[in-house]
Amino acid sequence: MNKQVDDDISDAGRTTPFHIASDMEDDVQSIIDYGNAISRLAASFSDDEANMIARLSWQVVNHAKAVEHRQGLLFHALHPNRAELDAEAKASATVGRTGGDKRA
Repeated sequence: MNKQVDDDISDAGRTTPFHIASDMEDDVQSIIDYGNAISRLAASFSDDEANMIARLSWQVVNHAKAVEHRQGLLFHALHPNRAELDAEAKASATVGRTGGDKRA
């Protein structure tokens, strides 16, 4: 891993698995943004080059979205208040099915 990243994590005291999963969010979103930007730049190249660059950028985005999904699963599984989150999600799902909040 990058020494600066290691130092940032250690300095912040964010070395638990939950914090590491939480801190991944911005990095993964940046990778998705970079892939999308490269895809848009591909249009300025010749057809053969543009196709190759666009395909690579789409793969970057697809892989990053897969990592983002797994990061979300880890975030939820490792969350210190997981039971509370699950209860809120269940209540939200119930409200959605009933067409609105029936509480006063």
